[in-house]
Amino acid sequence: VVNAEATEEVINNKNEGFQGCDDYSQHPTCGQMYYKGMKIPYSQ
Repeated sequence: VVNAEATEEVINNKNEGFQGCDDYSQHPTCGQMYYKGMKIPYSQ
C-alpha cells in the first residue's frame, strides 16, 4: 500500500506566529517543516 495523498503546507507571512525567514545564519529557518501546525524538529 502506498500513501498517494501528498500534501504540502506553505509557511509564509499569512501564518500565525510567522517570524520571517533567515537563510544567512548558522541556524536557518527557511526550510523548517510543519505537521498539523507543529514544527518538526531537525527538519531544516
